[in-house]
Amino acid sequence: MVVDLSTIVRPPESCLDASGQTRVIRSRKGWIGVDVAELWRYRELFLFLAWRDILVRYKQTALGVAWALLQPFLTMVIFGWPGSPATAPRMPS
Repeated sequence: MVVDLSTIVRPPESCLDASGQTRVIRSRKGWIGVDVAELWRYRELFLFLAWRDILVRYKQTALGVAWALLQPFLTMVIFGWPGSPATAPRMPS
């Protein structure tokens, strides 16, 4: 039994051009496929995405270091504070 997939699987409307034909995107051959003019035209986008990646990576690192230092300090403050409810003596009722 032969099934014609073109009747079952249809490309979404966004893949069709004005004439209703399927739009095919192919990569360029070889290493010369880099268009320097296009890279220059989108340089702001590239810099924004690179800067965002760097910020996220090092912000998480800084947050981890801060948490490693802050957590024991806060535990010490909460349990060591003289008037803290955690350190108040419990009276049997």
